[in-house]
Amino acid sequence: LAFSCYLIQSSEAIKCYKCSSYSDLNCAHDDKLKSSSMANTVNCDEARRPSYALSGPLVTKCATMNIKDAAGVVIKRDCHWESYNQPQPNVCSAGINVEIDNCKICDSDYCN
Repeated sequence: LAFSCYLIQSSEAIKCYKCSSYSDLNCAHDDKLKSSSMANTVNCDEARRPSYALSGPLVTKCATMNIKDAAGVVIKRDCHWESYNQPQPNVCSAGINVEIDNCKICDSDYCN
């Protein structure tokens, strides 16, 4: 019985906030984000994955990144995927020509 409960619990997807302060100013503020009816949330098992996360077993988490780009400093919240066999704790990627100033990765629902 304990084993079957573990399987059910481990198969549940983590849920994260998904937003960018570039298009939603509430995204930059934890208190406004959590109280906003406009807050975007995503079930990470159903989210579109980046190309590096298309194969192999993955560990899904949430991430909050402070990004510096041509627009200035932008806060981005989204799902984060790590290889199950080669975890890379607190390693974020945001694309080409983008500097990540700060990155926080967490592993519970809406922790980002």
